[in-house]
Amino acid sequence: MLKIKVFALSALFILQAERTQAECSVEKMHFYSPQRQERAAYTFEKADTDALRAKGLMYRRFLPDNHGMLFIWDNVDIRTMWMKHTYIPLDMIYMREGYVVGIVHKAMPHTEVIRGGELPAADSILEVIGEDAFKHNIQVGDSAIIRSEPVACE
Repeated sequence: MLKIKVFALSALFILQAERTQAECSVEKMHFYSPQRQERAAYTFEKADTDALRAKGLMYRRFLPDNHGMLFIWDNVDIRTMWMKHTYIPLDMIYMREGYVVGIVHKAMPHTEVIRGGELPAADSILEVIGEDAFKHNIQVGDSAIIRSEPVACE
């Protein structure tokens, strides 16, 4: 009976440790030049459902530095975006299979201009504060890697 209690307690501690580790980390998108120099890293919110992708960053009046929204699809296709009901100028970094394939620079708020249709097909787009891609020198051909990083638990 004692062995069962010890095993149960051990399992509980392991589950607690795994849960704590997951709660004390954040995913970041890192961009690297072809020479493997890091250009930038962004924490992000995922938009991986039709509803989340449709809303995107609409109605937001603030986006913290080094933060963005990652739009994710299950397939590669031509992706178009617009800025209706968006209050923040944005850069849109188009990616396919972990590489930057195109960038829309400083898309202006409250416009219905369709953007991205001229760019290569993508499976994801990271939206960040306007001019950030230029500021960090993010370029077509850069690699984009998602890493889980530890953060202080609260």
